[in-house]
Amino acid sequence: MIHVLFDTNIYGLLIADPHIVELADHIAQDKSLMIHNFRLIRNELRHIPKILPLYNRLVTNRMIEESKDVNDLAAAYFERYKANGGTQGKRRIMNDFKIVACASLKRFDLIFTEDRKTMQNPAAVQGYKLVNLRRNLRTLLLLCGFKKALFLTGSNQLFDLPHRFRVLADFLNDANQFLGFLGSDSFPLVSI
Repeated sequence: MIHVLFDTNIYGLLIADPHIVELADHIAQDKSLMIHNFRLIRNELRHIPKILPLYNRLVTNRMIEESKDVNDLAAAYFERYKANGGTQGKRRIMNDFKIVACASLKRFDLIFTEDRKTMQNPAAVQGYKLVNLRRNLRTLLLLCGFKKALFLTGSNQLFDLPHRFRVLADFLNDANQFLGFLGSDSFPLVSI
């Protein structure tokens, strides 16, 4: 089973798909994928009511709350990010670091995001690596460009719904095999 967090921006991409009902059915029925329910992401989506039903359909029932551990780890990421030359302010980037911290502490396999300016910024990525290594957490996280990895490129649809879901399923299967090959305690940071 692959344990995943979808960054907030992924739900916006999904809701824009004209076949979202069928696509959500396919994703929700895939037993090899568990999309986790993190309060921070749900709170960000609360301001976009048409996305909440999709979110609720896809994620697990158990809500993961922000905790002192998540906040402390995110703060450590921010300190390292700034030391690495990161330029974003704390207010702009902390939610992204909390998402990564949640995934690190819960030992999730993947975070899907389209956020290249903050979450996948090289200064941030180096920060995750160093902080996680020092804290004996999974040393690196796998962050995936959702559009490229799954089934969308810009506003153009490449395939019909069954084919797009097959691309998603194949990608997740490959990722699961890749993670199993590397072992459960570390895997490389990949941005695709």
